[in-house]
Amino acid sequence: MFKELYEEVQGIVYKCRNEYYLHLWDLSDWDQEGMICLHELMKVKNEDMIKNPMKK
Repeated sequence: MFKELYEEVQGIVYKCRNEYYLHLWDLSDWDQEGMICLHELMKVKNEDMIKNPMKK
């Protein structure tokens, strides 16, 4: 599930890669950071849904 979801947003990560230059980062570093960000967003969204189950 996570891999499929990351593939949907991977274009955003690659767009950032084209716009920002980080000297020692290669493509795998960008993917790793993108996955970390996605995981954090999913965690926050899940916590919010637990606290406010009726809120969409």
